[in-house]
Amino acid sequence: MAAVLPSRPLATSAVLRRSVPRRFLEALLFAYLLATFTRTFVLQGIAIPSGSMEPTLVRGDHVVVNKLIFGLPGAGPLPGRAIRRGDVVLVRPSEGAGRLLIKRCLGLPGETIEIHDNRVLIDGVEIDESGFLPPFLGLYAELSPTTIAADSYFLLGGWRIVTKDSRQLGAVPATTILGRVQIIYWSYDDAADLDRKLPRALGFMRHLAAQTRWRRTFQLVR
Repeated sequence: MAAVLPSRPLATSAVLRRSVPRRFLEALLFAYLLATFTRTFVLQGIAIPSGSMEPTLVRGDHVVVNKLIFGLPGAGPLPGRAIRRGDVVLVRPSEGAGRLLIKRCLGLPGETIEIHDNRVLIDGVEIDESGFLPPFLGLYAELSPTTIAADSYFLLGGWRIVTKDSRQLGAVPATTILGRVQIIYWSYDDAADLDRKLPRALGFMRHLAAQTRWRRTFQLVR
């Protein structure tokens, strides 16, 4: 009598059953690598922790940083435009390797910048900052004429009495500028009082709609 061979479909089903956990782990790994690549090289979400860039950005704004707009430093000739005056950028100062700052670019390579009587002058010409500064800023520190080095940029914040920017750090190299702040995708008033009778997470969910700044949501950053 001929031998009975095991059914091929049963063997295939067993292999498929055994491979499900592996495929699940592979999918998780792929998703993690894709998210890491996107965050590192394409787009990054940042929550604004302070009011140092008011009125452009306020505490509780959540923004998207476009990391491809200026190209990728050291990765060859990729499409990208030059950093322009007025760009709001994400920067990692060389002396603070783990710290990220968001500031506005005002001085370009080779220009001479000075600050006098709350006026920023580039090569002797005053820059119009209307709309970029708080209405009651107060007198902030002056800066004697300083020539910006090649391939470096001079960045300033909004609340210049308290914020730390290129006045203290100096002009930053282009390689430390990670991207341009593109859009506010969500703004949440986290300074408002939550329901003290509820755990913080439940209070957040309860007041999410009321404390979301709907007028700021999906605003382009200029």
